[in-house]
Amino acid sequence: MFALFKKVLKDNQKSLLGYGLGLLIYSLLMALLYPMFSKSGVNLEEYIKQFPEAFMKAFGVQQMGHFTFTSYIGMEYLNLMWIIVVLFYIAYFAARMIAEGIEKGTIELLLARPISRMKIALSYIFVFLMAIIILEGATLAGFWLPSLWDKVIVVDWSAILNTMLVLLFFSLAIFGYSFFFSTISSNKGKVVALSACLTLAFYIINFVALYWEKISWLKHYTLFYYYRGGDLLAGKPIVYSDVLVFLGVFVVFTLAGLWYFNRRDICVK
Repeated sequence: MFALFKKVLKDNQKSLLGYGLGLLIYSLLMALLYPMFSKSGVNLEEYIKQFPEAFMKAFGVQQMGHFTFTSYIGMEYLNLMWIIVVLFYIAYFAARMIAEGIEKGTIELLLARPISRMKIALSYIFVFLMAIIILEGATLAGFWLPSLWDKVIVVDWSAILNTMLVLLFFSLAIFGYSFFFSTISSNKGKVVALSACLTLAFYIINFVALYWEKISWLKHYTLFYYYRGGDLLAGKPIVYSDVLVFLGVFVVFTLAGLWYFNRRDICVK
């Protein structure tokens, strides 16, 4: 199984390095732009207050208080942009797991090995766990490096690390249903589309529900409702019931995917 793990890691190293480098550069850019904002003299706190309350909640800035590097990173990056970037990595990774092999006719070579389907799937899952930790590490490095020479950049590591921990479980939830789509599909494009569209639908429903009181109850059925980025970056503790929701989505869809893949009759044409 370790040999298979290394093969899966090698097959995905280019995309992982590309996304990791991209997140590192973007994080560096966001961090390096912060001193310009902080020294501009613009009252950004008053500017933010001009937006509707629902809009601020959707972007996780309702609990941020004073405009600091941490609140800036949340508003400009961690509360939405980071999730979108990682979403497409997750969807692409999941699509390559099963669906691409069926689509290209290469999965038969893998299934012909004396390795169970369960071990094949678990190898992909373990590689994904390593990959998401690497992507988060690249993100954190982008915040840390500029803070070494620019004292204006003061990173609240407790708040940032709590946020990244919750984002880890958020990513696992997205991966759970993306993996499930990959096990039931024979087309890589469909897996990417389904994963991306479902996640974006969660965001849109949550956003609209914040504005429209009649459907406000729908927000409880979206993943974004349980990601309280603004609260976390304001220094509030992790709400572990939210983490359990993400973990529950990951476990349910992953187990469903494993069950289906283990029983699926895979015919490559």
